Amino acid sequence: MKALKITLIVLVCIVGVLAGLLSMRRGWAPKPVAVRMTPARPVLKENDVVTDSAWDLFRRAIDTESLDLDGLDDAWKRLDEDNEPWSEAGFSNVVVMLADAREHLALARRAAAAPAPRMPTIVSFDQSLPRLYAVRQITRLLCASARRKAAQGDLAGACAELESAMRFSAVLTRGGILIHHLIDAAVCAQSCRMMRLLAVRYGLPETEARQAVAFLAALEAESEPYGECMRHEYLALDNSLEKALSGLVSDWLQTPKEYESVITVLGPLLGSTPKAIRADFKAYYSHVIRMADQPFDPAAYEAFEQPMAARGWRSVLLHKDPVGLLLVNVAMPGLSRCHERVVSRSVAIRSTRLALAILLFKSATGRVPADLNELVPACLDAVPVDPFDGKPIRYRRDPDGAWRVYSVGPDGTDDGGVGAPGATGTDQVFGPEEFEKKK
Repeated sequence: MKALKITLIVLVCIVGVLAGLLSMRRGWAPKPVAVRMTPARPVLKENDVVTDSAWDLFRRAIDTESLDLDGLDDAWKRLDEDNEPWSEAGFSNVVVMLADAREHLALARRAAAAPAPRMPTIVSFDQSLPRLYAVRQITRLLCASARRKAAQGDLAGACAELESAMRFSAVLTRGGILIHHLIDAAVCAQSCRMMRLLAVRYGLPETEARQAVAFLAALEAESEPYGECMRHEYLALDNSLEKALSGLVSDWLQTPKEYESVITVLGPLLGSTPKAIRADFKAYYSHVIRMADQPFDPAAYEAFEQPMAARGWRSVLLHKDPVGLLLVNVAMPGLSRCHERVVSRSVAIRSTRLALAILLFKSATGRVPADLNELVPACLDAVPVDPFDGKPIRYRRDPDGAWRVYSVGPDGTDDGGVGAPGATGTDQVFGPEEFEKKK
């Protein structure tokens, strides 16, 4: 009996110590900030999609499983690097692919031209997503078609193909989540590069050049704000968490069944109740959405992400809601890098507009402008702003007549026009020199 009493006393002491330690833990989530969390667009269900609407045409266009597109990636690399001029014989496999995919490409063009484009709202991560690799395939084929048309002298048709590629991928950003915006950013960058390449290699007539400049301005004006992207991301995440915390952890996280008990049974004992986890994620995402609503600010992301990174794996149990902290460390992408890539889409669009306007000016005057203000108003309404620092996009003209336009890039430092499109540690540079070294 005495031994039993001692055992009980020891157990009570252990429980008391553990309770005390648990009560001393601090929360990992930052205090929430006041920001709208729900998307502006109403939810669109898959069953509500109308026949021949933009999304109906889009999903039919990317149903490419019956097509033989082996070799497209290698062919695209040759086209993108511009190592050789287009020829039917040199790119015979692409010619066959274009013929085989003609119905899909026709659907893609119709989807790009359809009014009120949007996709069904992604309300959970276990929802069926469009075949994103097929989106890259279709848009690359449209770019390849543009290259072919340009070589045949149909520059108006070439520009139309590139415009279709950009409008087609933009459908994903209306109601899509982060991955859809990143795919669109990549497609836009490749299409803008092809447009600059065609302008440098073949020269766009004045009508086509002016139409392309106007198209790019309209495309950016119609772009879905990045903040809305992150609101859709939060909507899908919150609904996914609700399902996962209702006993569907293994299916959602694709974890073995034995880990489900750790999360659903031990989690609440450690303070990770479903209510606590969802509340912490909501607080976390209120900061993410606020930063997404603002111009890209790497310092703000660093100030937010560094404390979160410090609350890593080793300190999980030292915080309230350790399961939520564990999930945020596993599931969250590099927030700064994602925002940066979407901003780089705007850089590509604006710099391509500038490049086309400079070539248009040179065609009319026989010289390149001394500064970008010479382009206004004859070629542009205004000099585009660099979204990375809020100042006009830079322009550099060398004594030998070479020129480039450039953004300071995500580091915000003007390196004098040294870099490449999409660069992260240097300037993002656009101009004829992109292609000269590929001759």
